[in-house]
Amino acid sequence: MKYDKKAKQARNLDNAVKSSQRDAWKAASERAYNFFLGNQLTTEEKQALEDKKMPTFIVNKITPQIELMKYFLTARNPRWQAVGADETDSSQAEIHAKVAQYVWTISKGQTIFSQVVEDCLSKSLGYIEIGVDPDMDEGLGEVIVQSENPWDVKVDPHSRDPFMRDASYILVTKDITIEKALIDFPQLSEQEVMKMADNDREMPMENWNNPVPSGPYEVDDDHDSEGKSNQFIKYYKLYEKKRIPYVNVYVKVENEIENYVMLKEQWDNIKKQEKDLPEEEKVFTGARFIEEVMFYKKKVFKSESIGMKDLEVEVPIPGENYPIIPLPYRHNGNPYPASVAMDLVGKQEEINKAHQIMIHHANLSSSPRWLAEQGQITDVSSFERKSSTPGAVLTYNPGMDGSAPQSIQPLPLNSAFYTITQQGAQDMEYISGMSHYMMGQGDRSGREPYRGLLAQDDFGTRRVRGFATNVLNPFMGLVGQVIDDFARDLYQAQKVIHIANPDDPELIERHVVNEITGEDVENFFNEQTTRYNIIFVGGSTLLVNR
Repeated sequence: MKYDKKAKQARNLDNAVKSSQRDAWKAASERAYNFFLGNQLTTEEKQALEDKKMPTFIVNKITPQIELMKYFLTARNPRWQAVGADETDSSQAEIHAKVAQYVWTISKGQTIFSQVVEDCLSKSLGYIEIGVDPDMDEGLGEVIVQSENPWDVKVDPHSRDPFMRDASYILVTKDITIEKALIDFPQLSEQEVMKMADNDREMPMENWNNPVPSGPYEVDDDHDSEGKSNQFIKYYKLYEKKRIPYVNVYVKVENEIENYVMLKEQWDNIKKQEKDLPEEEKVFTGARFIEEVMFYKKKVFKSESIGMKDLEVEVPIPGENYPIIPLPYRHNGNPYPASVAMDLVGKQEEINKAHQIMIHHANLSSSPRWLAEQGQITDVSSFERKSSTPGAVLTYNPGMDGSAPQSIQPLPLNSAFYTITQQGAQDMEYISGMSHYMMGQGDRSGREPYRGLLAQDDFGTRRVRGFATNVLNPFMGLVGQVIDDFARDLYQAQKVIHIANPDDPELIERHVVNEITGEDVENFFNEQTTRYNIIFVGGSTLLVNR
């Protein structure tokens, strides 16, 4: 079976992006995320500890730190505002912000937002994707918000923008089962999909001892709903950005100059159509024509493929931005940012190792090893069992010099190990900016002054508030703008929306978009009727302190 054009392009891009740099980033991201989940030992490390009879437990300090940061950033539901260019636009601009809130509500946006922030803090990247579900609202369709697994997204390596707006392409690759493919794409037959089955799935970079699966490839999904063996197929979603030629045409209409923006292709067709028309019938050309100004707009096109077959080919996306928007924790000037979990992994390993050594030393002290000549101990298993039992009687045969078996006591444990565990926990608080006071675990004696607690709270949240101001707020502003682009493209008929008032949840606001009256239609989707700007309300997601 031959590859269709976009399926072949997506497959080639997928293979090309798998470079050593991306593999190194993915390995570090997987490691940090596994530590966040509590999978902090590889299978080899666990086996090595067990072979030495050492403890394999962990003292998880990293998860509470990240969960507290996540709480500070997602404590409240985000809000947007639409600011009109003048007073006449304000009332109409308000509905754009309400529609963004409506889309966020029907998509369960708060849950998705929480997942995206968690991915950002633990994996270094979180993704929000805006799209359209054509089956919602009785087939009229709804704009929806969803998240994407950062490990499934491949971005143009030449991108330098924190939100990857300058990338020439963004590719989403997934391994889906044949059963899911038939459910999601009913236009395909089972025989057609089975021929394209490919069990070449992406595997984890390290072999973790993970009671908590950290990726789709670690879940036991070998069987379908009927108990039959499952097969997998590649699914590709490719977003490409291209420069499209436009023309701004200026014409004179009744002694006034008006301009019309259109595709260059449309303008060329108009010139051809009006070429042979009488002068009085020409609308854009002839004596009325003043000037044409050519320019380019960047447009995003979406292509979908499954296996070797194209499903959609270069479908234009509303607006000029990618509908899949990344949230990086610490951008490094490339598509491979760092996460806060990556900063904490080293200290977490140090704490685990120090505790394991201390417990191992305690085990050796309470259950000592013995040095004995051959034949001194008749029943070794009984001797081992009784050697750590209070009041037990140990029998032995005297050695050649009449000596008894000698216990081997461990060397005294250096007190530095106790300091390491305490200092390590303090270092993790310093690195993340989340102190024990913020967890409600400070001094409860009442001796800590109230102003001092407020100062600690203010200073401690500066790092997370800096991230919110410099990265999270612009990210959410971009999300609001893309939602509005999709809403103006989809909601062109009359639509009634109901939104719970964030200040009073019992108050339900009713809004009508594009209301049809006896006189005209309110053009919600027409940019010419109103000038506005979608902005994110900075700090609306943060915890209200004090």
